[in-house]
Amino acid sequence: KRATVRKPPRADMLQIFKDLGRIFQRKGRNQDALNVWKQLESSFPGDHKIQEEIASILAEEGAREAALERYDALAKAHKDRSRQLEMSIRAAVLRAELGQRENALREFERVLQTVNPDSWLHRDVRRRIDEVFISSGDYDGLLTYYSKWIAAHPEDVDGMMRVGRMMSV
Repeated sequence: KRATVRKPPRADMLQIFKDLGRIFQRKGRNQDALNVWKQLESSFPGDHKIQEEIASILAEEGAREAALERYDALAKAHKDRSRQLEMSIRAAVLRAELGQRENALREFERVLQTVNPDSWLHRDVRRRIDEVFISSGDYDGLLTYYSKWIAAHPEDVDGMMRVGRMMSV
């Protein structure tokens, strides 16, 4: 705390605040950590990279709800489409981890509809959808999900192949 009061150079200040925030998170002093994150944000106003780092730290330290709020805000705030998609995907992953399966799937589906079906990002999002079900051992749910998806999107060849693979096992 004393190091932050001494107004260190910007490069050092970032690391000091990140370390202090992590310490408070790990000690369960969430309000103190929140104050550190707010102070860090005010020291670097409008810097999305700093906000992303804070969200990432919050997620790593188990404060998933707070991280989710930040990722949602970042998805709206970014002007770069690829960064918006990345923040949306991170938010969807956190939703799945928090047990908000339907919301996570809706977010993944929204991303799927905006990216090129032949892209690596499309495949990555599909893999993440699979993980939502597989992580809980819900293979029947995954098959049902893709069956409904194919009914609504009959042009989705990759989805059809996934259903075929699941049914052949």
